[in-house]
Amino acid sequence: MRDAIERRLADELGDRTIARRVVERLGDDGLARLIDAIRLDGRAGPSGAETSWLLDFRPAVGSFDQVDAVVVFAFGNRPGATHDEPLPGPVNEALAELADRAVVEFGCTVFAQWEVADRMSSPAVSIGRLRRADGSWEYLSTIGVADQVVTESASMGRSIRRVGVIAFADHAARCCRVLVERGLDAVVAPSLTLPSVYDDASGQSWTRDRASYVAADLAARLAMASTRRPAVSP
Repeated sequence: MRDAIERRLADELGDRTIARRVVERLGDDGLARLIDAIRLDGRAGPSGAETSWLLDFRPAVGSFDQVDAVVVFAFGNRPGATHDEPLPGPVNEALAELADRAVVEFGCTVFAQWEVADRMSSPAVSIGRLRRADGSWEYLSTIGVADQVVTESASMGRSIRRVGVIAFADHAARCCRVLVERGLDAVVAPSLTLPSVYDDASGQSWTRDRASYVAADLAARLAMASTRRPAVSP
């Protein structure tokens, strides 16, 4: 199974070396948990690794022409001067440029995580700038962003069913997954090239290089799988 997982990751990521590093980073315990989750996934294939969503890193692709809204997920950040609220950083600036382009090209409503919304020149519904009771900044997970989008759209009286996703390339498949689990049809536009260059000065250590991030992404998928929350078919 280890070899099957490594082969699948190499195919999904287009990089055998990174796939091997990711499997090594998982360690024996992480790999065992991933194997158990893949087997419980119940998908077809000799080992399950060939088709399990847990190893998907290529998101669904579709035009933004018919979407009800675009959801933009932030990726990493840069430490702020006070180390309280972080700065968006170069990756989120690149995501903001893509979001602005989507507004111009498709005329869509945008829900953007605040690190991206702060750098957009077009109007956007900012998501996730949260403060704890003591005034400190609160990190919002990918799932937290998806949940806030659903809540915010409902409070606005907006019915969203099909959404476009803008995210860092290796993050996009999981972003789509969490939205699908909330009953939405989520796609990435082929006309928009998602950012894929890691920021080695990111304030989030797991977003500084590809092997670290993919291992962290797999851990997040395992947490999703452990909830046994079934996906809602588009």
